[in-house]
Order: sequence, then structure tokens, then C-alpha cells
Amino acid sequence: MDRSLTRIAFLFYLVAVCLTSASLARNVHIEIVHTTDLRGQLLALESYGKPQGGGLLRCASAISAERENNANILLLDAGNALFGTPETDVLDQSIMVRAMNRIGYDAYVPARDDFDYGVEYLQNELKDFKATLLAANISPLGLQDPLPRLEPFEVFTRAGLRIAVVGLANPATPSRVRPDYLRGLEWQPSCEALARIMPDLKSAKADIHVLLAHQGLAKSNDPDNEIRQIAERFPVFDIIIGGNTHQTVPSLVIENALYTQSGSRGCRMGVVEIEYDTVKDQIADIKSRIIDIDESVPVEKELKEHLSDQIELAQARLNETVGVCERNFRYRPQNDDLPVASLLTHAVQEAVEAEIVLLSLQTKQSIWAREQKEKDLWRVIPYEEGIGIAMLTINEIESILQRNSEFAGNLCFLQSLGLNYEMNNGVVEKIALADGTVPHPRRKFRVAFNSFVLASAGGRFNIVRDVVRRPRSRLRMHDLSLRDAVRKYMKKHSPLKGL
Repeated sequence: MDRSLTRIAFLFYLVAVCLTSASLARNVHIEIVHTTDLRGQLLALESYGKPQGGGLLRCASAISAERENNANILLLDAGNALFGTPETDVLDQSIMVRAMNRIGYDAYVPARDDFDYGVEYLQNELKDFKATLLAANISPLGLQDPLPRLEPFEVFTRAGLRIAVVGLANPATPSRVRPDYLRGLEWQPSCEALARIMPDLKSAKADIHVLLAHQGLAKSNDPDNEIRQIAERFPVFDIIIGGNTHQTVPSLVIENALYTQSGSRGCRMGVVEIEYDTVKDQIADIKSRIIDIDESVPVEKELKEHLSDQIELAQARLNETVGVCERNFRYRPQNDDLPVASLLTHAVQEAVEAEIVLLSLQTKQSIWAREQKEKDLWRVIPYEEGIGIAMLTINEIESILQRNSEFAGNLCFLQSLGLNYEMNNGVVEKIALADGTVPHPRRKFRVAFNSFVLASAGGRFNIVRDVVRRPRSRLRMHDLSLRDAVRKYMKKHSPLKGL
């Protein structure tokens, strides 16, 4: 080949190399790894006693794998991670905080179930949490801030880029958690809170804007889940990471934003991949994917070893014997079975000396005829439920029962003890006490509710919340939880043959 041709070919090669290098230099690759609604699921889920996929220990392995491929990672969680399984709730210190610190979470949104034990308890749990706590729509009511570490947003730097992450809690939290558990805090509507912080967010001059929200998609107007309204009103967000509804949404464009959600219980994990053009100073491409955390994903052994002391302590407590049942107590009784609702209402009536009990079970679990262990109680009563006693007249009780008739067949339907009544075409009639007597209209009865109902059960029982707030109702919260009452009842009456 002629020397001149060789030189020309070499020059073309150099130009191609330079162009390729310039292209690579102008694009920066960043990943946002996200989880949500872990609900205390540190270990794998179980099916019929056999471990399955999911759980934070497996998520940790998948997170490590992402970090091996990309150093520019931001790790976020959209809330409801701290409590929700027996392994997390029986311990005095949150094992989830310890685990998430070890994994290296950057930001977290305190969500509804994180307040199950009250704001003071939550503050104590969060004191050692290294992640930035975000919620633009939670504010202190007075000079004393119960959650002083809470920020509306934070700007993180990855590969020289400024990434603003704005947090949003679920605005309907006060309708699901006892008011005294939220004392000192107020929840603002999402759009109102975001409008308030927009000037500060603009001043932060971030390159990428992320909304981390404990809210999901809703088909219609839903105060719990305002994602669509937010995306429409605030086009500043490039990415919206959701939660609360336990949906899995790999990738969905809503207005100007990419929306994604990674399910619940650590069964899936989300990854948002961002290509940023540093020459044009703009996002070149955004892609999102979901990783299944199934049995093929190994447990992070080092993390499990790090937490082994608390895991062993929790499992020992959960294997403690509570009592023995010689009858099945089923969600839907068959043959000689008894309703599980009857066991719970009788336990509450005896524990707090209530004349009438109105409970929303929120579970379809049953108690089988066998030795009962602590973990069986947690399976049947998975949520932290307090017990409150209010002094109500029969007319007030009737108005509650009338509202209750609209939820027949629903998990929120109030199971009753201490009175009888009929429902004809949705109308409550012929209310009588358990002994058959017709109650006097001016007499007041000691009525026990679980705390979910006292908080209005997500707006379903606003009438309960309004009635018990009246001074004459003299609402008093009992020291025992619903789980405590059932445990006490089982121990006292074991072996349990009937009610």
C-alpha cells in the first residue's frame, strides 16, 4: 500500500478514536436504586413455612451487584420499611435501621406505618439512621419539633452532578393513625407543600430532580395517592418514585416525568438509569427497570452475620408458647369451627372490661387447633393496634352501625360483641343488648374500638373519629394493645376449647 494511503487511513482512525472519546466524555451514567414498602421484611417471605424470595437481606445482594457495575449510585427508599413483621416489631431497637445503615441508604421518607408506635418512639428509632429523612408535607405544629431531622429535600452529588431528591409522606396518615400518636406534627396536602418549597428547590440549582413519595397511582381522585396531580402541576420533576399501593410499575411516563414503583416486601427492586449530557447540560436518556428478588438472589451473608444477634433474639421470642387451642378459630368458620373475630372481641372485652366491642380485623388469617406461639399472634394481628374505650349512647352506637352496614363483607367491617341487631336492606334495626334487653336511650356504654377505627380507618369511619372526640365520650386509650389482649386471654383460658 502507498505510504500516503497508509497515513490517510491512520488519520481517519485517530479521528474516529477522538470522536468516540469525546462522546464518552460528555455522557455521565448515574443509577438510582430504590425500594419501598419493605414493611420490616428483613428475611425472606414464607409460604407454608418454607422460605421464598423477597426480603432486605436478598435486596442487599442485588444492591451490591449494581454497585459493582456503577459507582455513581443513589440508594433511596419511599417509606414503610421499619416495622411490619414479627422479627422487627418484637425488638426494642429497629433491626431495619441497622440493616439499612449497613447497606448505605441515602434517603428515606417516614411513612404511615412508621408511626404505628407513635412519633416519640419513631424519633428514638431514627436517631441512629444515617439516611437523610425527607418529607416536605410534614411540619411541626409548635416550637418543639418531634422530628427535627426531617427535611423537605436534599441535594446529593454524583459524578459531579447535583441531584435534588424531594420527599413526600402520605397525606392521609392522620386518618389511619391515632391522633395522640402524631402529636406535634401536621400533614399538608401534597401540592400545597410542594408549592411552598419550589422557590428553595429552584435556588438549589440541581441538574436532576427526583420526587420520592409514599404515594402511588390512583384511577380517580384519591387523597392517599396524588401522583398524577403532582406530575401535572410540577413539571420540574424528571423522575417520580412511588410507594404505598404495593404496585409494581417498571416504567411509565406521566406528563414530563418517568414514574416507577418497586412493589413491596423486597420482592422487587427498582433501578433508574440516567444518561446525562454534560455538554448540553441536560438529561440525554432515562430508563427504568425492575429486578425480581426471587430465590435465585442470594442472601447477603455478611449483612446477615452482622445482624445475627438481633435475628436470633427475635426468633427466640417468636417461638415462645402462648397457649393451646383445641378448636379452630377461622376467618370463615366451617363445621365445628369458631370465628376468629369472636376470639378477638372476647379477648378485648375481658381485657378492658368493655360492655360492647367494635373491632375491624384487617386480616383473613385463622388460628388453628394446636399449640400457639408468639409468631401465631403476629400472623393473625399483623398491625400494631391499640385499644380505646369511649362512653357512648345507643343512638351514637346505632349511627356507627349504620355506617358499618355499608362495609358488609369487607375487611373493614366492624365485628361486634355485647349487642345484637338486624340489617334489612342496609338499615340497622332492632338493636338489643346481648341479654336481649332494649337499651335506654340516655344510658352510656363502655365501648371498645381498635385504634385504626378510632383514627377513622382511612376515612371510612369518620363518624367514629368525630363521636369519640367529643368531651362527653371520655375516650381513654388502654395500656394493652390488641395483641396483648389476645395473648392474655389465651394464657388465662388455655387449653382454649370455646368462648
